[in-house]
Amino acid sequence: MQQLIRIVERRPLIAVAALVVVVLLVGLGPRLVSFGDDGHALRENSLELIPAAIALTYMDMAGAGDRSGACSALTDEAADASRCDTPNPRPRRCGSATPEDVRVGRFTPPFATIHAGDCTFKLEEQGSGDWRVAEITDR
Repeated sequence: MQQLIRIVERRPLIAVAALVVVVLLVGLGPRLVSFGDDGHALRENSLELIPAAIALTYMDMAGAGDRSGACSALTDEAADASRCDTPNPRPRRCGSATPEDVRVGRFTPPFATIHAGDCTFKLEEQGSGDWRVAEITDR
């Protein structure tokens, strides 16, 4: 401990730089870990639960054949791509998933990327808390 104190007394700039590095690692550590290909598990009591719930609801409705319900979870552009304004809409089916299966690839409001079932969902927040699926791709 005495050696550490002597180093700090002799070279305060090194001590400050080391402290800055430690603070950055502590602050950015969780974000660095969550940037993997498949993201991280849902965090309890986090706002990322909202877009994840929208993605799961979309999956359930599309899987059950509730085309109008699935289309209501889409942005206007995604709804057009799924032909939701026609008599025969084609929302994409993505298999099934539980909340435990969901992975969050990105959550930086107003954008989120959710991996669930066979798909990756890109969501956009249209208004305060109003998340919609903007794009669905293969996982």
